[in-house]
This record gives sequence, C-alpha cells and structure tokens, in this order.
Amino acid sequence: MFLFLMAIRHPNNASDYSKVGELLNITLNTLLGQSDQNFKVVIVCNKIPPGAIKHDKVHYHVVSFPPLSEQVPNALGVVDKFQDKGTKYLTGLLFAKQFNPKQVFIVDADDWIHKDTVAMARQKAASPVLYVNDGYFVNYDSKEYKRKSGMNRYCGTTFVYDFDFLFNLTSCTDSASAQDDQNLLLSRCDQEFVLRVLSNHKINYRYFRLKGYPPKDLNLRAICWVQGTGENVSRVKPADKGVAVDEKFLSMFTLGPSVTPSHTPITIRTRELLNSIKSSFEWRMTQLFKKQQY
Repeated sequence: MFLFLMAIRHPNNASDYSKVGELLNITLNTLLGQSDQNFKVVIVCNKIPPGAIKHDKVHYHVVSFPPLSEQVPNALGVVDKFQDKGTKYLTGLLFAKQFNPKQVFIVDADDWIHKDTVAMARQKAASPVLYVNDGYFVNYDSKEYKRKSGMNRYCGTTFVYDFDFLFNLTSCTDSASAQDDQNLLLSRCDQEFVLRVLSNHKINYRYFRLKGYPPKDLNLRAICWVQGTGENVSRVKPADKGVAVDEKFLSMFTLGPSVTPSHTPITIRTRELLNSIKSSFEWRMTQLFKKQQY
C-alpha cells in the first residue's frame, strides 16, 4: 500500500485557514483520482481545515503541537518551521504504521499530483529513495504552467521513500507514539535527522546520495508546484507568461471543475518549450558540476 503524507501548519500561522482548506481539497482531488487506488492519505494538522474533504482513504491525525508564532507564514523562522514540519511528519509516520504502507510520498498540502504517480512509484518500489525530477511551476491565479527540471531544488513534494527505510532512519524508540506531544516525540528520535533531513527537501538529494542511496528518477512529470496561493511559505514570485492549463493538463491531474481550461498562443507554447529544455540542461549541469550542493 502507498502512503501520501502531508503536514498542515497551525491555524495561527495561516493567513486564511479557510483558504488552506480550499487548497487542500484541490490537492486531495488530484490524489483521489489516482489510476492505482491502492493508497492512503494521512494529513497531520492541529485542526481539520474548514470544509476539508472526508473520504475513507483520507485520515486526519490531529495533534496539539504549539503554533510557531502569531506571525504570517513568510515571517516564520526557518528553524521553527523545520521543527514543526519534521515532528508532524514523524508523528504522521507513526500514525500511518497501522496501515502497513510500503512507500511514502511526502506532499505539500497545496501541490497537485499526476494521476499515474502511485502506479509509477510502485513499479520502482525496489529503490529506497525516488525523486520527481520533472514537474511544473503553476501560477495559481492565472492557471498557467511552466515545465521545470530538478524539482527537488524548489518544491517539497519531490521524494518517495520506502516506508521502513525512512522510518528506521528516524531512530524512534519503541516507546515513541503518534500520541506523544512534540517535546516527548523529539526526545524519542534522532533529532538531527528529523529536524535537518526529514523536514528539508532541499538537502535530501545530496544527503541520500552521500549515504549510498542515490535517489532514482520517478520518470514522470508528476507534480505541480503551485505558487501565489497566498498561503505559500516560500517567497517565490509565481511563474508568469506560461502555458494555460487545458483539458489534457486537467485530465493528467484529475482537477475537474476546480480549474477552468484555457488556450495558449503558439508563440508562448514555443517559448515555454525552449525554456523547459533549458531547465533540463541546467539541472544536468548542476548534477555534474555542483555535487557539493546536490
């Protein structure tokens, strides 16, 4: 069985928690439309967002971890953010053990997932670490996309792990429980791994490569990094002048009526194609000549 794992920030750290629920539902629709239905979704949160989808495949694990601050997401300290994410992912893994998952994909709660992701990942289950090399940047307001490579440099929705492999790296004690509070949980695991690696996608490619487990390419343009939602923690400016989502794109991500399709002039499509080729080339060069970083 395949597991999607998400962590949602405390309501006090959201600009609009109702909007968080709306974005989550779009993400869940892309998951529930998977061509391979052998999966579960675990969402760790302090409070279930208003209007969030209820489904027998979706399980909410509600925790009482403290808010980071009373500030908006972009003002959050990096260390605090990693502690919140890392401990939520860890308690999510503990909670998910009841389902006996074989693989786990850590997913940001506002990104979109290709409908063949589970099917493709299960075909490559022999690899302890998979990563999504190719994906899309999506402008949430304009509903335009740009193809990008080396998605692990940008997006938190990029790594699929063998569940037992990842869980063992947390070095949880036998007494660790999904019911533990945050401080107790941290005392029962490898804090460095949880706070530095589990919570930080940007170093995972290099980390696992140096450990002797080079991440294998999923070979599917599997994710959309959705920007400009108003709830993104990153400060990245949304992609503009991209290709408008069309019926084919909506079908790949089972978006249905939540997004309206449109059309794009051939000049913009050509420019986007050339930029996607450039992105692929740049990532290959990065892998070759910047191994100290990736």
